[in-house]
Amino acid sequence: MTSGGTNGIVGEYNASNGNSIQTLVTGLNDPLGVAVAGNNLYVASQGSGIVGEYNATNGNPISQTLITASGADSIAFVPEPGSAALLALGAASLLGRRRRSV
Repeated sequence: MTSGGTNGIVGEYNASNGNSIQTLVTGLNDPLGVAVAGNNLYVASQGSGIVGEYNATNGNPISQTLITASGADSIAFVPEPGSAALLALGAASLLGRRRRSV
């Protein structure tokens, strides 16, 4: 996935040869930040200060104004504290199990 900056599009491209596969989202105002989580595509448009949420497969809008923030130009995903705790607990139990079996 890549954003087209001033042309207002987000498209999908072949990683091997750079050829365009499809245009997913059009009509954006200076899209700069793009992130994918599961089947959701998030796009930060700096020109409008909006982060929109779209279907990552076909570009259909889920929430075109998910977040409104002045100068939105980047996106970062941070796991929920509960997810991090569950991951740590799982890793600790695997390590404990491995030590007992040795």
